Amino acid sequence: MKKAYISLVLFLLMGAVLALCSFNITVQAAGTQQTEEYVSVDLIAYFDPENIIETYIPIPVEDDMWFDEATNKLYTFGASDWDAGDILPIEQPGSPVNGDQWFDEATDKLYTYTTGWDAGVELPVADPGLTYGQTLSFASDIGTMSGHTFLYWEVNESINYYPVDHQFSLADTNELKAVFSPSDKHVVTFVDSNSKILKIEYVVNGGTATAPETLPTKLGYNVAETNWNTALTNITTDTIAVLQYTKTDTTSYSLSVTNGTGDGSYEYNTVATVLADAPEGEEIFHHWEVDGRIVSYKSTYKFTVFETMTISAVYDAVAPSDLPYVTLHDDIAIRGGYKTFIGQFYLPTGYTLVEYGMIGSTSVVYLDLGTSSTTRYQGNKYNGTTNEFVMSFETAYVTDLRAYVVCRDPESNLETYYSGQYGTYNVLNGGFETGNLNGWNSLSLWKGESGMTVYVNDLVVSGTYFSGNYPYDRDETYNIGVEGGSVVWSQSSERMGYLRSSDFILGGSGWISFKLGGGKTTSTAYVSIKRSSDNVEIARFGNRHFNDTVVASTQYESSISNAEAFLFQYYFDLSSVGTLGESYYILLNDTSANDWCILSADTFVTYYMIAPSTTSDTLAENIVPTINLQGSATASIVNGYFNDGLNNWDNPNGIFKMDSGMAKSDNGGDAAMGVLRSSAFIVDSTYHYLKFGWGGGMDYDKQIFLSIREVGTNIEVMRIVPREELSNGEGYDNHMVDLSSLDTSKEYYLEYVDNTTGGYGWCKIDEIHLIDSTDWHLVIDPHPGDEATYISGLPTSYTFIYPIV
Repeated sequence: MKKAYISLVLFLLMGAVLALCSFNITVQAAGTQQTEEYVSVDLIAYFDPENIIETYIPIPVEDDMWFDEATNKLYTFGASDWDAGDILPIEQPGSPVNGDQWFDEATDKLYTYTTGWDAGVELPVADPGLTYGQTLSFASDIGTMSGHTFLYWEVNESINYYPVDHQFSLADTNELKAVFSPSDKHVVTFVDSNSKILKIEYVVNGGTATAPETLPTKLGYNVAETNWNTALTNITTDTIAVLQYTKTDTTSYSLSVTNGTGDGSYEYNTVATVLADAPEGEEIFHHWEVDGRIVSYKSTYKFTVFETMTISAVYDAVAPSDLPYVTLHDDIAIRGGYKTFIGQFYLPTGYTLVEYGMIGSTSVVYLDLGTSSTTRYQGNKYNGTTNEFVMSFETAYVTDLRAYVVCRDPESNLETYYSGQYGTYNVLNGGFETGNLNGWNSLSLWKGESGMTVYVNDLVVSGTYFSGNYPYDRDETYNIGVEGGSVVWSQSSERMGYLRSSDFILGGSGWISFKLGGGKTTSTAYVSIKRSSDNVEIARFGNRHFNDTVVASTQYESSISNAEAFLFQYYFDLSSVGTLGESYYILLNDTSANDWCILSADTFVTYYMIAPSTTSDTLAENIVPTINLQGSATASIVNGYFNDGLNNWDNPNGIFKMDSGMAKSDNGGDAAMGVLRSSAFIVDSTYHYLKFGWGGGMDYDKQIFLSIREVGTNIEVMRIVPREELSNGEGYDNHMVDLSSLDTSKEYYLEYVDNTTGGYGWCKIDEIHLIDSTDWHLVIDPHPGDEATYISGLPTSYTFIYPIV
C-alpha cells in the first residue's frame, strides 16, 4: 500500500494502510500566521484496539522534500521554508550522469543516479507542511464505509460530536481521532464529567464492558456509589458511559448584583446569570466588573460561582467595541498544593475559535505566545454555557500566568487576545512590546505648548542609546528610552509630563517589579503607585542607583562604564502598603526639566503568584512623602518665617540650608537639586491667599517653581513660577498667590523645587504665610505686578482612557 501523504492542491489523499477506507482531507488557509508557522497533526481512524490507522503529519524539517505533479517540481525545505523548487523529468532519462534525478508518478518515488539508479525514495506529492490556523476536514463519505458507522471525533482526548466532515482549525496541538463502530461489535466509551475520554472498549452484542481501573477525582465531589450513568452488562448498542459524582461541597455563596438582577445564594460550582438594568438617559451599558476588574462587556453574563462576590454593571456614554476578549480569575484555592485559575473568553458573531488556554513562566517576562522561556497550556475542554476553562498548577511551578484565545475574524484573519488587557492583574503593555505607548495615557504638564510632552511614541525604542555606546539592559525588544525618533537628547530638554498605566488588581503574592533608569533627582522624576478609587499615592519609587556603574555591571554581568539611563531592576512588596484585591495604577512622573529629570523604564509586572527572589540592590525603596501635621492641619504655614530653622519642613534631598534667616537651596552649590516641603495646611473662607518672598534663579521657570499639592494624593493642583519681569540675582521679591480655587475640605502642602545646575542654580525663600482679603488688597491694589505667575493646564484628573482593542 502507498504511504500516507498529504496534498494541498485541491484535496489531501491519505491512503488507508489497512485498505479499510480512504480519507479525502481538505485543508484551507485561514489568515495571517500569528504563532508557529507550521504545526503537526495526528490523524487517527479508530476501528477497534487491533485495527487503528494512524498518520502523523510532522512539522517540516531541513532537507524534507515533496514533488508537485502539476509543475514537475521537487521542493526542499530549508531552515524555515520551502525553496523555489527544481523541475525534474517524470520519465527515466537516457544516458544519465552522476547526480541526475527523475520522479516516477506511478510509484511516487524519486530516483537518483550514482553508478546506476538507486532503489528510489518515496516522497509526498503535496506540500506536507500544515500551518497554524488552517482548517482541515475529512470527506463525508468516510462515514459510509461498508461494515462501519462513524460515531464521533475525539479531539485532544475529549469527545466531540462534530459531523464527520467538520472543519477543524489547526491549533498548537492537534490529536484527532475518528471513532467508528463495526457492524459486529458495539463501542463503549467511558468519559468523565468534562467529556474527557477515559477508555474505549469494543464489546460483542450482549457482552459486558470493563470500566477503567483508575477513576479521576473531582474537587468538591466524590465518585458516586453507582459509578456510571448506564449499565455495563448486556451491551446491545453503542454506549457512552459517563462517570457520576456525588456533591460533597454544598457551601452556598452570596452573589450581590449592583445595577442588575441575579442576586441570591448559589451552591459551589453552579452557574449564575446576571442581567444589567436598562440604562438611564443617554447612558449605555459598558461592562460588568468585580473588585474593579472588568469581567464581561455583555449585559447578560453567565459565570460559575466559586466564592462570595459582588458584581456591578457599569454604564458609559459610549458602548464598548464588540470584539473578542479573554479574562483570567486569580487563584480560587480549591485544591491543596495547587493554584487553580479560571479563564473565560468571548467571541462575537462571525468569529471562529482556533485555540484557547494559558501561558506561564517561571521567570518574569512579557508573556505572549511568541515569548521564549514560557510554557503553553492549550485548553482541551471549556464550559459551552459560560466559555470558562479551568487549569491547576503546582504552587511554585509558574511565576506569572496569562490566558489567551486565538480566533479567526469574519474575514478569516487570525487574531490573538490575552488577559491582562482590561482591569486585571497585570497592566496593559507593561513591557511596551507593542512598540508604542498603547495602553498608557500620556499627560502634558506645561500649558499645553507643542513639543513639551515628555512621553510620546518616539520614546519607545529598541537598540542602544547615545550613538550605540551603552546598552539599556531591556527585556525583550522595546523600552521607554531617553531619546528616539523626533526626540533628540538634550540636557536642557524641557519636556515634562506624566504617563498613566491601565488599572491593575493587586493579587497573588502582592509583589510588583519594574526596571528604571534616569531620574537623577528622585523628588522630581519618579514612579508612583496610586489607588484607583481616590488617586491616593501609596508608594513612590526613584531610581536610587542612578549612574551606579558597579550595580549596573553586576546586573548586566559585564562591565558598564556609564549607567545614567541603564535600566536597573527593582522589586517591591506592594501588599505592605496596599490591599490585595484592590485596584491601583502606575504613574510615571517627570515634573521638571533639565539634567536627567527624565526616566527610562521597562517591564512593569504587577502580578507574582509567589514572591520573587530579591537582593539588597534590587529592592525598591518607598519614598512616598510623609507630610507633617497631616490630618490636623490649620489655616497657617507652620514655621513659614523659618524662625525655628527648617523644623516642620521636609528637606528630602538635603539641599536647603539656613542662610541669613532664609531657606536657601545651595547646600552643595549651584549644582544641588531637590525640593523643600511644608507641613500640611488648609484654606478657609478667610485665609485663602499666600504671600512669600522669593529670590535667586528667577529666570528658570521650568526648573525653579512652587508646587502646591494635595495631601494624600500628592496631586499638583497649582504651579507657581517666578514673576515674569524678574531675573536671576541676589534680590528677594514679594510673590502673591490666590488660593481661593482650592477645596476648603482638603489639606495641602507647599513644595519648593530647585532643579537646575546653572548659574544662580538656587532659590531662597522666606516670610511664607497665609493672609486674608484685606492684606491681599493692601499689596495687590497698589502693586498688581506682585502677583505670581500661574501655570495653566495642570492635569489633576487621572481617569484612564482605554485604547481601542
